[in-house]
Amino acid sequence: MKIFCIGINKTATTSLLNSWKILGYDKICSPMRLDNVNVAMAAFEGKYKVIFDLIDNYDCFKDRPFNTNKLYKILDKHVPDSKFILTVRDTEEWWDSVNRWLTNRNGRSFDSETDKLLRIEIYKRHFETNEFTKESFVKYYEEYNNEVREYFKGNPNFLEMNICGGDSWELLCPFLGKEIPNKPFPMANVNK
Repeated sequence: MKIFCIGINKTATTSLLNSWKILGYDKICSPMRLDNVNVAMAAFEGKYKVIFDLIDNYDCFKDRPFNTNKLYKILDKHVPDSKFILTVRDTEEWWDSVNRWLTNRNGRSFDSETDKLLRIEIYKRHFETNEFTKESFVKYYEEYNNEVREYFKGNPNFLEMNICGGDSWELLCPFLGKEIPNKPFPMANVNK
């Protein structure tokens, strides 16, 4: 079974990744383990072979490129019986988190100004816009989430989680067929 987190970045996807580790999944594909820019660009350009080649080596997948627009439809057909998890959060909280991350107002430092600009360009490409504005990013975020919900409507292999809103083991474990661990649900990258 393959598990795809198709929630947009900054919707507690790292918390979900950490929950997978607690549940015993160890073959996890995430941007930290990939040359994220090249894989994301392959997805943006419809070069899905690059992504399909990754799938055989992992069980769980999160963030870009797996949450790029419409890729969930291709993955659903290419990898039948996979599980799909849409992570969401309050739209205003999501925008605030994305904006802090991209403008370096999160207490972390970028390698360089070039790295910061590259992150913004990747987000703009992902969100199919030429603008780095709240309006354009929020529009994409809300439309994407609604399209995913509509596509998977009634599908038992689909789960929507609002981890920031309190969803945790009680929702995730039955979906994955796992016992609820005797540990708190992990919360990563929480802003103070």
